[in-house]
Amino acid sequence: DLYTNKHLWNSKHQTSHALLSTLFDKETNLNMVYNQLALALEELEQRRCSTNDLIGSLLWHQTVRSTEYFSRWIELKNEK
Repeated sequence: DLYTNKHLWNSKHQTSHALLSTLFDKETNLNMVYNQLALALEELEQRRCSTNDLIGSLLWHQTVRSTEYFSRWIELKNEK
């Protein structure tokens, strides 16, 4: 009924904007994001050295593996 009733759609649309602006106030959330970014930058070395840095570990592993395969390819190419 929401998609077929234009009056109901407009009413819910206005309500949703009011609700979103109340729950997700730009200034409040932007300050929280800035604070979290500043904290992350301060703890950057600790975060990178942590065993919980899954993404960093995966990227490092993939980089090492790709270098290994590339060096193998060069060796095989030079043997021919």
